[in-house]
Amino acid sequence: MKPTKTPTAPVFWQIHCGRMPNANWRDQPRQVLKVMGQLPWDSLLPRWFDWVYLLGVFDYSGPLIVTHEGEVDLASQTERLPSLFAISNHQSVHPLLGTNEDLVTLIQAIHETSGKVMVDFVTNHTGTTHPWVKSYPEYYQKDNQGLKTAFSQDVYCLDYAIPQVSQAMIEVLRQLVSWGVDGVRCDMAHLVPLSFWEGAISKIKAQKPNFYFLAEVYSQSVFDWQPMTQMIAAGFDAVYDEFFFRNLKWHYQDHQSLALPLAHWQYILMQPQRSQLLHYLANHDDPLPQGSINYQEAWLSLMMLTGPSLIYLGQLNGLARRLAHHWLDLLPSEVNDWHQLPSWYLKLRSLIRTLDLSLETLNEENNGLIYGRLASRLGTGQLVLNLGLKDQLLTPERLEGTRMLRPKSLKLTPGQVEISI
Repeated sequence: MKPTKTPTAPVFWQIHCGRMPNANWRDQPRQVLKVMGQLPWDSLLPRWFDWVYLLGVFDYSGPLIVTHEGEVDLASQTERLPSLFAISNHQSVHPLLGTNEDLVTLIQAIHETSGKVMVDFVTNHTGTTHPWVKSYPEYYQKDNQGLKTAFSQDVYCLDYAIPQVSQAMIEVLRQLVSWGVDGVRCDMAHLVPLSFWEGAISKIKAQKPNFYFLAEVYSQSVFDWQPMTQMIAAGFDAVYDEFFFRNLKWHYQDHQSLALPLAHWQYILMQPQRSQLLHYLANHDDPLPQGSINYQEAWLSLMMLTGPSLIYLGQLNGLARRLAHHWLDLLPSEVNDWHQLPSWYLKLRSLIRTLDLSLETLNEENNGLIYGRLASRLGTGQLVLNLGLKDQLLTPERLEGTRMLRPKSLKLTPGQVEISI
């Protein structure tokens, strides 16, 4: 009897708007979204990615408050920018990208390829120059200094004890639905009351049942899953699997045992909500863990075989850092061909989609050689990863069939993957 299968998990492609080499604020001011509408989406969607996550779409053209980004003193930077999450207008596209109509046209272009579009939904706070600051100051939390600030003091915190705040935010969602947006990544969702999410998700899904809600959510401890499970119970379609990223950093940057991320993976394979945990190796906040770039193939195979995944633009092409938030940091020249994806990714993604593969179990053998059992529309199969430091030879008897990514070689270099059915 063949294993019961669920549809192939979606892959989200995160694109920092205005930062692409051929569509950016510097070279195409106020025309970026129009230029993006002409990009080769039909060669990328939905075969290689299911979703385009458009980061930094909304107007954040406020004051320059943040003085440092990491160890960089921003006083020495040219082309400085406010925080892209210090939203100055939740219902207007950033003027240097274009207009609301340009965004709608871009969404339509992506829909023509059968791709889907996600944007940010920032609910915990607004920028300090948001129209609500003057028109509805009662919408904000107060402290001894006036309106309560947060993060780098560049945002004011909204007060969800005021019913009008929830109503206003639901209207923002309804506008996004009217534009054709297919889903939202909800910024710092755990800082907003669950009662808001329960009501908002229910109302929007009554209007558009397949509208997708992704929660950025964090916990103090990798043993405390309550914030994630609460968000799923509130109606979110997926939540960040930030614990995996944290374990990955401990392994590569702090030189902790490979057992940490593997134990995490073995744990989530046993969880009923595994298909609702979104995995990532990098995003707009978190660069690839130092030392992990040559292991992307192995970790991405686990991600895409288990649940939804997020891939940061440039990551597959060798970008090992994130783009700066507070100055106009464009994709570097070495990833100008951002749409030319590496062959290993194309092979892996094609095989997963064609055979509807998913991961069932995972076990470590020795020296970082990892075996997993797969389910597919053809029956069971096997996944082999080399997460060690040296080349590994596979014995033919360990491979269950002939449908392989590298059928001419039984040698796996560090970071490589083999799949057999």
